[in-house]
Amino acid sequence: MFTKKRIEINLNKNAKFSIYFATIIIFGILVRFIFINKLPPALHFDEARNGLDAVKILSGEIKNLIKQPVLLGDKDPSKEALYNNILAFSIKTFGQNETSLRITSAILSSISLVMFLFLSKKIFRGDKKSQVIAITFYAFSSWNIIASRLVYRLNLIPLVTIGALFPLLAILKSKKPSTLNYVLFGAINAIGIYTYSSYLVLFLFLYTTIFVFKLHKKVFYSILA
Repeated sequence: MFTKKRIEINLNKNAKFSIYFATIIIFGILVRFIFINKLPPALHFDEARNGLDAVKILSGEIKNLIKQPVLLGDKDPSKEALYNNILAFSIKTFGQNETSLRITSAILSSISLVMFLFLSKKIFRGDKKSQVIAITFYAFSSWNIIASRLVYRLNLIPLVTIGALFPLLAILKSKKPSTLNYVLFGAINAIGIYTYSSYLVLFLFLYTTIFVFKLHKKVFYSILA
């Protein structure tokens, strides 16, 4: 009887937190999309330039991701190509307008929000309250919401970073990390190079983390235990 009652309590708690998570995700996505055609009221110079580059990719004036994978080439040799190619796909799908540009960032931010939910579950494991706090801060942080409405390449960084943390955590938590996790970690970071120049700093930090981990395994195991 006691065991059955305890199972029912745990099921009720899990159901309650599932509702919390679903509510946070729904409202988090909502605030990224609501009035996206009106707020912000106009494109900033850099946003308009990103949109123009995307139009040039569609017209063939700028080489696409396959022909010119890392940078946009002669037209803008310092700009990473991935975001603008995604913008080009959005323009082709939704039309050449401000909303089709902004919706790209909103979609990327929403995907990163869902991914962060699963990441928080991995980091905090059975600690549901910490998971709720973490996902709430991520979903409704002003920087995150504002960035999700701007047509900037930096919107790819949270998405790629969160993706890279999954195999990294698996590497750090395992005494014998699988080759697959190393391959995934390297592949995701390789994609990160296509996003924004500042990702290179994070890229070096993540690899430094693994290097230090290899030197001081016992310290890491005590932290992650």
